Amino acid sequence: MNRLTTGLGVLLAVTLFLFSNSFSQEQPQAVWVKVTYYDFHSDRSNPEFEAAHYGGPRTGMVDSTLDEDRKPRPGKSPYMNYYIKKWFRPFKEGDRTIPVYSPRAPYKGYTDPNNEFEQEVTYEGIDTISHDTSFINFVIYDSLKFELQSDGMYQFRDDDFFPLDGRGFGSEWNYHCSDSSQIGDHNYAFTMELNWKFVMREGLVFHFNGDDDVWVFINNKLALDLGGIHEATKDSIILDEIEGLQIGKTYTLDVFYAERHSRESHLWITSNIFAPPSNLYIYGKPGEPNTNDNPPLGSSDTITEGVPFPLYGHIIDSLEQWRKEYDSLITWKISSSEDASLSSTKGSATVLTANKANTEVIVTASFTDPENGRKSEKSIVFYVLPAPDFTIKLYREPGDITILTPIGSSDSVGYKESYPVYGHVFDKDGNWVFEYDSLLLWDISPEQHGKLSAVKGEHTVFTSNTANSQVLLTARLKNPNNPDEYLSCSVQLFIGAAPPPKQYVVKLYTDKDDFDAIISENDTLEVDICDTIYGRVFDTSDSHFIEFDKKLVWTADPDNKGKLNPETGSYTVYTATEFDFYVTLRATFTDPEYPDRKFRGKVVLHIKKAPDPYIIRLYDKPGDPSKLTTLGKEVTVTAGKSFTVYGHIFDTNDVWMSHFDQDIKWKLTSGRSDASLDPDEGNLTTFSSIKTGKYTLRADFADPDSKNRPPSHKELDIIVIPDKPYSLQIVKDTLKLTDPQPFDTIHFGEDDHSTVIYAIVLDQFGNFIGFAKDADWKSKDSDVASVSPSHGFTTKVTSERKSSNHQTVIIVSQDGLIPDTVVVTSAPKRITAVLPNPFTPGRDNILDRLPKNLIDFYRNILKDIKNPSVTLISIQTEVPLAPLHSKDTLDPKASFGRVIVYDAVGNVIRRDLKLLKANPNSIYNYGIIWDGRNENRRLVGTGSYLFMINGKTIKGSPYKHSVKAGIKR
Repeated sequence: MNRLTTGLGVLLAVTLFLFSNSFSQEQPQAVWVKVTYYDFHSDRSNPEFEAAHYGGPRTGMVDSTLDEDRKPRPGKSPYMNYYIKKWFRPFKEGDRTIPVYSPRAPYKGYTDPNNEFEQEVTYEGIDTISHDTSFINFVIYDSLKFELQSDGMYQFRDDDFFPLDGRGFGSEWNYHCSDSSQIGDHNYAFTMELNWKFVMREGLVFHFNGDDDVWVFINNKLALDLGGIHEATKDSIILDEIEGLQIGKTYTLDVFYAERHSRESHLWITSNIFAPPSNLYIYGKPGEPNTNDNPPLGSSDTITEGVPFPLYGHIIDSLEQWRKEYDSLITWKISSSEDASLSSTKGSATVLTANKANTEVIVTASFTDPENGRKSEKSIVFYVLPAPDFTIKLYREPGDITILTPIGSSDSVGYKESYPVYGHVFDKDGNWVFEYDSLLLWDISPEQHGKLSAVKGEHTVFTSNTANSQVLLTARLKNPNNPDEYLSCSVQLFIGAAPPPKQYVVKLYTDKDDFDAIISENDTLEVDICDTIYGRVFDTSDSHFIEFDKKLVWTADPDNKGKLNPETGSYTVYTATEFDFYVTLRATFTDPEYPDRKFRGKVVLHIKKAPDPYIIRLYDKPGDPSKLTTLGKEVTVTAGKSFTVYGHIFDTNDVWMSHFDQDIKWKLTSGRSDASLDPDEGNLTTFSSIKTGKYTLRADFADPDSKNRPPSHKELDIIVIPDKPYSLQIVKDTLKLTDPQPFDTIHFGEDDHSTVIYAIVLDQFGNFIGFAKDADWKSKDSDVASVSPSHGFTTKVTSERKSSNHQTVIIVSQDGLIPDTVVVTSAPKRITAVLPNPFTPGRDNILDRLPKNLIDFYRNILKDIKNPSVTLISIQTEVPLAPLHSKDTLDPKASFGRVIVYDAVGNVIRRDLKLLKANPNSIYNYGIIWDGRNENRRLVGTGSYLFMINGKTIKGSPYKHSVKAGIKR
């Protein structure tokens, strides 16, 4: 592999392609899966085997998860399996208890077959008997042979499944032996346990068909439940449907099977979970295997005499995943130690050095899978070529190479020690070609065991980070005489053991700065409801590691009677939620270099019994509280007025603790946010709000002299009522009178005729007082809109449309109050007219056909018209239109819509006509003039023409309208 020509590159690409597909093509024809049998007596001395029963599959007999030994335990609905704890464990002496079932099959007795399988069995509890052998068993270790199927699944099938015939207790079967059609020469009453680890991937399934009980657990959770004594029954597991399984992660499969009653026994399992074991491959480069530039080596290769050749072994599992954790288990050997040598015989890499040209050396790598014992072996025949044009030698130090000794194929380095190495290039005659030294490339394998200071040049330094490991350090050079060839030289480095880890001690203190305030582990501190504990980390020489203090993790036991804050750092504050109990605080430090090593300090705190809280009383006057009356639960305050509340503290004997009054804190816990309190701490506070409603004032007090005294609270409801009447407001409904919304316009559309409005009385802050029952209503222009009745708190506004004006004002008033108004607008009806219609171009003169008042009304369109032989399409809208371009708002000749004219068959006649305002004062009237000509300025023929108008209203909504005009020639 060290001589890579162009032709070999093509061959290598083909080889890599074949290799990448070989994992799925080279499945072994069989996979052996280890199982454990437990053989029990079948003579009915065991109350749960060969017993009377009611046959059929049952669910719920076992729990949904395995116990701490990964064995099944009884579930919610046990049936003759109350002692399942003994089914899959070796027999232990001393337990004389058994479960009792009724009816109970007689010992070595005979019953009618129909009665045997159709008994209603009840569980009657546990009994103690004279012996302990009811559940005695033999433990037998064996394997099942799963054979490869055409669909890639592996299958075990045996419809006469008696694996313990002639083993264990032998053939004790006694049922119906007088029936010559039945074969009694079998060993019944046994269980089987199968355990397997697998890597999750898409499409995994598990199919079962058999009898009797079978329970299958995936990742310790029940996935297939076929309990009970029954005939052959089937079920399946689709692992893609199991929640929580992640692609690429390793999980457990546990199968528990029981043959509990004669006479047949079937076992049929089909699954692709039982993947073939891992395989060994050899590579010529370090790094990720099976990439384009790092395929596995073939069965033969070439090496150069005297040039070390590195070899790398990797374990690839059936999912084509690199199992790095197994590489260190590989062993190496060569066919002849006289012709070649290996730098190491165990580990993920070795260096082969051949010392005789024109010979063959066979290198064999072996691996035994620790999960299943399968051995994988690879051999490569190396043909030894004569020495190359150039060679690389490695040295531990710089200097005169004539007096320095090159590094051999292996060396050692201490854990985390630096290992400097220098590389020099020599020609075939042994002359140093120093100008090539700077072109050397350096790498290590495995990369995770250390790092290099440089990857190019004559010098690098290796530093290890993994104790008790091996690293292959290699220098490479592209052959100056053959760019397709790389030269290399490697040294196998054995990394020494790590020094013994440092020991630490966690000490606890009651004071941050006083090192004498240390707490002994046997101390019990009497504390109030809250206390602070400090932690410090020392080594055995009592040196303080300040940087480790902040890595402490704090816990409390019990953890449900208080809180720790913070939970990490150099201190914690424990605040109890109960009193009169003991709690253990622990500070744990994890060694950053060895995360499995933890050091702890602890202290026991006695949280003392809490005293009774003090009492807060509230008053509306200052002075001696013994001469004052306390406030009740509620007070009334007028909007805009201030109200001062005074607070006093009393002890449990009703003695005024006046010196604590200044520690009262005040806040509002409910009500609108526009209320104010000033101040928020002290013996008094002043409340004010301009808005009506209910507010809750709360006074809080915490004893500054005793942290474990519970805090005190007192609440007062403040009801804010409106000030005196001040103004009127018109509202359109009565749904939200306490916070009425602004209402200043009534707009009547074409189909709207009337609406009802109301008048309410407000105070100066806008708070609702009531309805204005003495209000007077008036319309400024009754031809636009009228009101009725004209007196009272409500009236109906009716659109009259008797005037060309479309707007008026409704006024409501009442003596002594500020009046309110609302604007009423009435949109005109949409009217369209074409004058003249039909229109004769060149003959009809619009100035002669229209009356003067209309000519004046449409003056913006008809004034200064050059050709009066036109037709006018007039349009009246319900809502004012917006100009096509906002910049044209003040332009009298701005168009308020796009106009397209079509003939009777849909041809476009004109696109350049404008929709203009009728006059500067009109906002609802518009018009179009047309001279009867097309876009080429030619007169159109007799017929009907469609005008399509598109625009937008001032509110932004689309406006579309169409009108037809006739032409007569």
